[in-house]
Amino acid sequence: MNEKTLAFSAIIQAVDIIDNIAQKGFFDTQNATPLLQSLLITNADNTLDILGGDLTLIKKGLEQTPYILGNYHKTTSHRLGYIIGIMKLSKKVMNDKEVLSKISSRFEHLKRKLELCGNEITHSSIIETFADIYVELISPVSSKIKIIGNKEHLMQPHIQAQVRALLLTSVRLAILWRQLGGSQWDLLFKRGKTIKEAQEYLNNC
Repeated sequence: MNEKTLAFSAIIQAVDIIDNIAQKGFFDTQNATPLLQSLLITNADNTLDILGGDLTLIKKGLEQTPYILGNYHKTTSHRLGYIIGIMKLSKKVMNDKEVLSKISSRFEHLKRKLELCGNEITHSSIIETFADIYVELISPVSSKIKIIGNKEHLMQPHIQAQVRALLLTSVRLAILWRQLGGSQWDLLFKRGKTIKEAQEYLNNC
């Protein structure tokens, strides 16, 4: 099966978490953990290993893939908009070697900080650091991705940090998706193939 579909489903899982944070103020740490951990994995044999080595860790994204790509209605249109924005941003970041180098350096420093936080990837201090990386290195590369949600939630600093940390994760996963051969044409012409492959992965969860 196509590893590109795994990366894409992981992006959808991240977007699902972002949307729940923005709309409900709920940070799904269980489903966010393998995605955030993937940011610090530099040596892996395959995409599944990058995502934690277990399909069940991205089950949410696999479940959501047919729903996002196969249904056109108001409840999912903004999520598809996030995905398109993330794809565009990832392309610009991928082509900026200086930014990529700075991000890599920041991740190496973060690994040491993570040890001090008991290797808890969702620790507030780690989330804030991920958010800072997004604001300082990713966000300036292109126009900002507008997040739709409850204004009271989105005004809270810890909510903003969680959203930005997951946006950083989404961009990194989108770069991986591109490295595996993904392109925005897939969103137009290969939806059915992606849905079928996601369902096949889901059957193995």
